[in-house]
Amino acid sequence: MKKILISSPRCGSSVGQQYYEEGGIKCSDLFGWHEFFLDAPHGIQKSLDWKVDFIETLDCNFHYKLHAFHLFYEYKGGVLYDWFKEFYNETEIVVLKRKDLWRAYLSLLVHHQAGRKFWHKYKSEDEKSFIDHCTNIKFTESEKVKESFIHQQKCLNKIEGTTIYLEDQKWDKGLKWELDYEQLFESRELENIRRNFCEFQAELY
Repeated sequence: MKKILISSPRCGSSVGQQYYEEGGIKCSDLFGWHEFFLDAPHGIQKSLDWKVDFIETLDCNFHYKLHAFHLFYEYKGGVLYDWFKEFYNETEIVVLKRKDLWRAYLSLLVHHQAGRKFWHKYKSEDEKSFIDHCTNIKFTESEKVKESFIHQQKCLNKIEGTTIYLEDQKWDKGLKWELDYEQLFESRELENIRRNFCEFQAELY
């Protein structure tokens, strides 16, 4: 049975996706980008109808990185997830989550403020370059990022499938950040972020 991976930003989707791309056509090879459905200025500038038609034409033989919140874009009087469940009804859905949501949240805060150039780690030297880049950045809590994180996790928890956790995987493809994100924040700011995180963490389920 074919499998498709669904995750959320900062939950390991970039590394994990590589294990679900056997055969078929890769989105990145055609469009130079992994997230086929992402609605953003840096995403693929095609309509949702066009993207659905494209996938249906390839009959599931198309690999792309899928974040759960993509499936909750409005589509034909409902949400894209309605179409997705019907179209992929013979595909095993694997849901990649994080046990350590605190680290996932800090990672989103940090990388969002540091810029897209440092979103992924491609070689071990990238961590030093990233730390050097962060030297003059005063990292703070962001209401916009907080709301995005809450929405992303809520969407992820609505997806039906086989749940796996990043912390349990022994993947040897790609590299993940090993940074101590807490050290990038001033102590008082970190305390405020942690307190607010503890308050909204209950909203994620």
